[in-house]
Amino acid sequence: AYGQFRLFPETPGQNWLMLKVGRIDTRAEPFSNTFRRTTAQNLNVSDFRATSDGMRLRDHDAGVELWGAATGPGNSGGIEYAAGVVQGTNGGPENNNFKDYYGSVSYKFGGLGVVGSRQERAAEELARPEGYQETSLAFGAFAYRGKGQTRNDDVTENSFTRVGLKTDFWFGNLNVFASIARGNDELR
Repeated sequence: AYGQFRLFPETPGQNWLMLKVGRIDTRAEPFSNTFRRTTAQNLNVSDFRATSDGMRLRDHDAGVELWGAATGPGNSGGIEYAAGVVQGTNGGPENNNFKDYYGSVSYKFGGLGVVGSRQERAAEELARPEGYQETSLAFGAFAYRGKGQTRNDDVTENSFTRVGLKTDFWFGNLNVFASIARGNDELR
C-alpha cells in the first residue's frame, strides 16, 4: 500500500510536485509491469540481478518519491521526472542502514499530454475510440544506486548502480518501446 499527495494546487495539464509514500513501484523501472503488463515474463532490463537474492528494478520497496509532470506545448507530450529514496530491501526486512536512491526523467514529443490537456476538451471528442490513439515519441533516462546484503557463499554485501536509457514510440495502436541498462556490482 502507498499514499500519494499533491503538494501544489491542481493546474490543468500540470502536476509539478507529487509525493508518494509507502511500498512503491519506483519510477527507476523503465516500463512498469504493474500498469503495463505486455508479456508473461518481466522485461529483462527490469528483472536482471547479479546475485540470486539481489535487487531488481521491478521490485516494490518501502520509501518516498517526489515526482512531477507537465503537458507540453499544444496540449501534447510533455516532461516527467522523479527522484526517490527507498529501503533497498526489495520488500524484505531491513538488513542494512544504507538507503537506496534513484531518479528518472523523460520527455514525450507529440501525442496526448502526459498529464492530460491544459484546456477542456469536448465530451464528444473524448468519447471517440480514436481519441486515445496517438503518434508520439518519448525519450528518457534513469539511474539507481544501492547497497544490499546477500546470502551467497563468501559474499556479504553488494554495492551496485543501474543506469539506462529508454524510448517509447506510439503510432496509432502500435506501441514499440525499448530500454538499455548498464549495471555495475561490487560484491564483497
